[in-house]
Amino acid sequence: MTNLEALHVYRRYVETWKPISDAQRKSILSEVFDENVEYLVPEYVGGTSAAIEDMERFQKQYPGAHFDIENVSTHHAVALFKWVLILPEGKVTVKGHDCIRFSPAGKIESLLTFGPASPKS
Repeated sequence: MTNLEALHVYRRYVETWKPISDAQRKSILSEVFDENVEYLVPEYVGGTSAAIEDMERFQKQYPGAHFDIENVSTHHAVALFKWVLILPEGKVTVKGHDCIRFSPAGKIESLLTFGPASPKS
């Protein structure tokens, strides 16, 4: 998996966090997620349904916000992405990382998100 190949898949995944219809979100996720995807973020653990629930919560909490990709580094079938959360007025509020393992077919097999440390950490 090259940086460009990983970036192509990840850009499609990032699209699912935007305010799009459920049908569009599910269609994109079926393109980029392996059917047995492992979705691991601080608030959710599961598969595609956990990711969709997380995205819906995000849209309610941060209407009009979006993610941007700062960089990617890959080796073998693993990629590390640095992302930023940008509010509608353009302010960067959060930075984090996603570590992704890709299946032999080039789909996301597991996604592990690291966000900023919270005051309780």
